Amino acid sequence: MAEFRAILRGVGHLGELELMEEFPRHRCFQVRKDPFLEDTEGKFVQRFRLSKEATLALLTRIEHLLPASANSRGCRIPPKLQLLVTLRYYATGDFQLTMGDCCDMSQLII
Repeated sequence: MAEFRAILRGVGHLGELELMEEFPRHRCFQVRKDPFLEDTEGKFVQRFRLSKEATLALLTRIEHLLPASANSRGCRIPPKLQLLVTLRYYATGDFQLTMGDCCDMSQLII
């Protein structure tokens, strides 16, 4: 950090660095759509080809196999949404962008 400050002194941006340290960046978390709560049973089956009850039963059997975040850089995708994105892909064979739209996730996260 000392080397970095020395470089910034030469450039004249030390004041900006000190301001950044005084006001830490706040993290914003996105509230994602939950199809279990927002979709009717019929719409849920139409999208994912399984009932809500069957999906939750499947989730309890495979949840321990789903990846978890290895660091604290971001909020991991809940196992429930990981399963729904996968089921949507199996049901439609559609691409990542369309599947992400279904659960309010970016294409990079999927």
